[in-house]
Amino acid sequence: MPRGRRLDLLAAFCRIPLDQPVPHPTTLSKLVGRAGPGVIDQLNHALLGKLAADKLLRGRKLRVDTTVVEADIDYPTDADLLEGAVRKLGGLVRRVKAQGAATRTRFRDRGRAAGRRIRQLSHALRRRSGQAMAEVDRLTGEVAGLARQTVRQVEAVRRNARRALGRRPQDGRLGRLVGELDETIGHTGRLLWQADQRLAGNRVIADRLVSLADPDARPIPARSARASPARRPSSATPCCWPKTSAALSPTTSSSRATRRTRHNWSPQSPASPRSPVAWPPPWSAIAGSGLLPTIVS
Repeated sequence: MPRGRRLDLLAAFCRIPLDQPVPHPTTLSKLVGRAGPGVIDQLNHALLGKLAADKLLRGRKLRVDTTVVEADIDYPTDADLLEGAVRKLGGLVRRVKAQGAATRTRFRDRGRAAGRRIRQLSHALRRRSGQAMAEVDRLTGEVAGLARQTVRQVEAVRRNARRALGRRPQDGRLGRLVGELDETIGHTGRLLWQADQRLAGNRVIADRLVSLADPDARPIPARSARASPARRPSSATPCCWPKTSAALSPTTSSSRATRRTRHNWSPQSPASPRSPVAWPPPWSAIAGSGLLPTIVS
């Protein structure tokens, strides 16, 4: 449909006279960003209440407009997630400083250093040997070290940003950035704990965090035939596991899985415990892991 025709239909739906200008298509998204999600939720609840009171909405059906887009499968790993957390924290710090808060607080963006380790890890996985798996563990530990250093500096940025927010309580954008910093620091602490557990040999972790963008996302267990022993290497870097060890997971020795993934999984190690490790861990485990107490949530 031509754009002019679409604008005419929008004007008619919104009861805007045809001789009056129609708002730009990005107006709604800008209003949502300016008002915040809380105000938008209140407006939606008020609109639904009005429609229900006028008997214009029965609420028995739900129509959803979705789009399916073909994309390459990229299974999340602990190293990948930590690299993404380092980059996200660096971006948040830049935005906080652009708002005039914590401008004198020292911070070093380690996103590029973490990205180099991820590329080295990808090359190591292609070798498919025991020495490669040892290098994967080494690189995962280095990415975790970079994430710990980043969290320490971000903690200082957050403290000073909170002081600036106390002097400017009306600054809604700075408040949202500080809140996002709190959330990302907590998720990074959880990822660091997961990486420590994996490097210690605990392959099965209950309620594992598999996405920074959607912390509530859960992995879908593989439902395929039993894997043959030839398809079971013993020491790749998994992020999430099937419910049974017999389920087929993408591995470094499967040519089909290698074509579809950038980083691969491996089944549970025979020496690893059968019972899942729960989050949060006991305090005795945290004290010896090197995590900062402030980032454990």
